Amino acid sequence: MDKQVDDPSRLEQKLDNLRTKVRTESPTGGSKGSRLDELESRNFTLEEEVKDLKIQLNDKQNEFSKAQELVNKRTADLEKTKMEYEEKLKKMRGIFNAANKTINELRQNVASKNTEIEELKAKIGSLEEKDQKTKSTADESRSKYNF
Repeated sequence: MDKQVDDPSRLEQKLDNLRTKVRTESPTGGSKGSRLDELESRNFTLEEEVKDLKIQLNDKQNEFSKAQELVNKRTADLEKTKMEYEEKLKKMRGIFNAANKTINELRQNVASKNTEIEELKAKIGSLEEKDQKTKSTADESRSKYNF
């Protein structure tokens, strides 16, 4: 598992506290030299751990920066794509509305022409009837007057 990574300034503070503690602490039991060696060894270990943690922190910050850059780039790409599709959608709606308008106009035109056709058929029927009557009357007149 990963160790918890502390803030570098906090690690520096811990290191300073340990150094102060080493200087002011009086050894309990054993010789003064062995206690000092033990503390210096512990101090060295802690300093190495601090260096290692700083390196880890730096690596994690670099990873975070790269990830943040990638997120920013992808967000910008997403916004650009979204705007492009919104423009295309707007154009398509315009085309659709124009097509609907044209279809409605054509339907009205067809309905008007159908009405005109029905009126003309009725007129033709009326004229054919009138023509038939006229022919009938003419035939009757011819037969009366023997033309």
